[in-house]
Amino acid sequence: LFESYTHLARALRACGDPVSAMALLHRLEYTVRDRSPWLHSMTLMEDARLCLASPQDAACIERARAWARSNPLPADGRLVFRDHAQYLTHARLVLYEAHTDRSRAQAGLDLTRKVLQILEPTGARGLFLEASVILALFEVVMGEADRALDRVIDCLHEAEPQGYVRVFLDQGIAVDTLLTRVPASDPSYAYAQALLHSSAASPPASAVASSRGLPVMEEPLSERELDVLRLLATSLSSSEIADQLFVATSTVRSHTKTIYGKLGVHSRLEAVDQARSLRLI
Repeated sequence: LFESYTHLARALRACGDPVSAMALLHRLEYTVRDRSPWLHSMTLMEDARLCLASPQDAACIERARAWARSNPLPADGRLVFRDHAQYLTHARLVLYEAHTDRSRAQAGLDLTRKVLQILEPTGARGLFLEASVILALFEVVMGEADRALDRVIDCLHEAEPQGYVRVFLDQGIAVDTLLTRVPASDPSYAYAQALLHSSAASPPASAVASSRGLPVMEEPLSERELDVLRLLATSLSSSEIADQLFVATSTVRSHTKTIYGKLGVHSRLEAVDQARSLRLI
């Protein structure tokens, strides 16, 4: 169930529908919260990864930071293959922060190099390519654009025979900039152009929702609003919902009003029906 939810969430995000992807992960978190501490931690990590793919959402980025604080890197600096996904999520967060704090870039560069060292002997080439592209982005931040381009070209040469796509596109527009610099004389030039075309062709969330015959939300619900929304679908009263979330009843009412506005509804029943049609619950 965990694998199915997380892969589907990534697919939804790749299709340009991050709101549904987030809602799916929140549903998964609710499912595993009291059943498996390890899967709960992994779900929060996946949420952090998805948040870092939507850096314009400040609340989402803060969730990623909260995850990083709760799951620090090993104090002794020793990395193990088992936790490679956590390390790469930390690296993505550092990469996001390095754009405004250059001093963070070197730490991220060193971390990603260590991850590559533990991935190299495993034969996990997809993971190795993913980490290599992240390393190239750190090199760009460090002012080593030519080295970053060479690294991405090496990745293209290895990725093309296997048809890898998301290892490039999931890293955002910065990779597109490198792909545009691949020279026409390079054997992977056509592949780079195909990746750029795929990136440009990714539909916005509104188009995805419309294609499914779903209503379109102009503004996504926050994490706390989603928590309230899920409880609105139960028989709990506002005061009971407040007790569940450890907030004041007035806070729940305020969130409920905001939820109604974002969903374009006027009652609790309409909100639940609309949320289900949007697959938020």
